[in-house]
Amino acid sequence: VSLRVRGAGRFPRRGPATVLWLGVEPVAPLAALKAAVDAHLPPDPEARTFTPHLTLARFRTPLRGPLLRPWLEAHAGFETAPFTVDE
Repeated sequence: VSLRVRGAGRFPRRGPATVLWLGVEPVAPLAALKAAVDAHLPPDPEARTFTPHLTLARFRTPLRGPLLRPWLEAHAGFETAPFTVDE
């Protein structure tokens, strides 16, 4: 699979942030892999929308928007060259 890292974000998307991440594209092959794994697991009662990403940081004390906004804006256009993932 050829992937690239693109864009930056935070979880949750609203309210104080607990996670900073970089996005991974394309979503389709990663979503298919997740679905194949999920088919062999019990249903997840807390299932959320799947967002492929690389976690950069987790915060014990959630951060508010004004602290994160400059970093998110500065890294919104972050992008790597495509690279192959084979294992």
